[in-house]
Parts: sequence; C-alpha cells; structure tokens
Amino acid sequence: MFLTSSIGLFGYAFLVYSISISFDFTQLGGYQQIVSLWSMSLIFILGVVFLYYLFKKLNIFSFSELILIHSTRAELSNLKSQINPHFLFNSLNSLYGLALEESSPKTSTGIQKLSEMMRFMLRENVEDTIEISREFEYVENYIELQKLRVDGNDKVRLEYDIDKACEGEITPMLIIPFIENAFKHGVSAHLESWIDIKLKCEKDSIHLNVKNSNHRKTKSTEEESGIGLENVRQRLAMLYPNKHLFQIFDNDESFEINLKIELN
Repeated sequence: MFLTSSIGLFGYAFLVYSISISFDFTQLGGYQQIVSLWSMSLIFILGVVFLYYLFKKLNIFSFSELILIHSTRAELSNLKSQINPHFLFNSLNSLYGLALEESSPKTSTGIQKLSEMMRFMLRENVEDTIEISREFEYVENYIELQKLRVDGNDKVRLEYDIDKACEGEITPMLIIPFIENAFKHGVSAHLESWIDIKLKCEKDSIHLNVKNSNHRKTKSTEEESGIGLENVRQRLAMLYPNKHLFQIFDNDESFEINLKIELN
C-alpha cells in the first residue's frame, strides 16, 4: 500500500508538472495568465492533499488489519495455553490415582498439592488481587510439599501456624517468596536446621514472621537471596506504599523476616 500510494502521488505530480511546462502561458493576457497559474497551482495542491489523505487512510486500514492479525494470534495463543494446563492436570490426576493404587500416600499427597499449586498459578496468579484465604492456602500447599521432602530427616524441624479465617483481598504471590527463601537457605541435609513460620491476619492487616537457621555459606547464594528479597521489597513499595512494614534480622545463626501489610 505504501508503494502504490507513493507511485500514485509521484505520478500525479509529474503529470501536472508536464502539463504546466507544455502550456504556453505567454499567449494569455496578464490577468488570464495569473488566473491560469493560480488554477494550475490549486489543482496541483488539491491533488496532493487528496492523495495524502488517501495514503493516510490506506495506512490506517493497514494498521487496523495488523492489529486484527496480532489480536487473532494472541487469542490462539491464549487458547493453546488453556489446553495445555488441562492436559497437565489430567496427567497429574492419573499419577495421583496410580500412586493411591500402589499404596504410596506420600507420592499421592505430593501430586495433589502440586496440582493445586499449579491451578493457582494458572488461574488466580493472573489477577490483580485475590482472596487472602486463597493466598494462604497456596502457602500452606507449598509448605506441605516441602514437608514431604524433609520428612524423616531428624536434623530438620519445621513448625508453622497459618490463620485460615482471613477475609479481604491481597496481591497474589507476595507471601510465598519469604517461605521459599526459608526453605532454600534454611534447610541442610547434613546440618541441624529449623524453620518457624507464623502467618496471621487481623481486621485490617496481615502479619508474617519467618525465622530459620542460616546456611547461606557461599557468596552466590547470599547474593541470590538478596536479589529475591529486594524484588519483593520493591513490589511492596509499589503496591502498598506507606502501608507495610518490612524488617530483616540477619546474623550467623538465624535469618528472620517480619512483614506487616495494611489492607485498607
């Protein structure tokens, strides 16, 4: 369309120019010569303006068609993303049933928790806010899944207390990074380890306290943990400005975070 319109504009300009140079204006009188020159100029200008708006209109149509194409592709991509999770959930359910048949309660429980977490990630994590109870449920599923991993290890002590009778809404995935950080840097298969998690809510606020043994012995793990917590700090600053309290207590023996979020 751009090429066609450009050729048309150039062709029209060349045509008017050819006519103007082939016409002998000197044969006309002074007044008629002026009128003829003005008429030719006006025709040229009107033609250029017409082709300009035609070109602009064609461009708008082209842009609209481009938007439609991208919209269609996005819709197809969205449909694909909806199909894949269903397949995944069906597969997890099949594995869950197989684990029950083979009398593997820990495996079946793990699959069930993982399925619930993935459903949360795909369906609710895309929302701006969700019910607090759903966020807390996701946190509990994650802890239960991690508990299966450390269960039977006498060196690891895990305690948690989650208040499930909470009302209101919260931005999703704000709590879980602190829990993940505790399991990642607070649990060792060979050293004495412990994690204490308390997640409570009052009328207009949420309180989280996570305290764990400190096994961040390498510089890379310390930097990785610091980056993760800094990202959460930035999210809190953007989502709950002047409505949250975030504290970190770090020493050689333990690592502790204390978080309070005001909901109103």
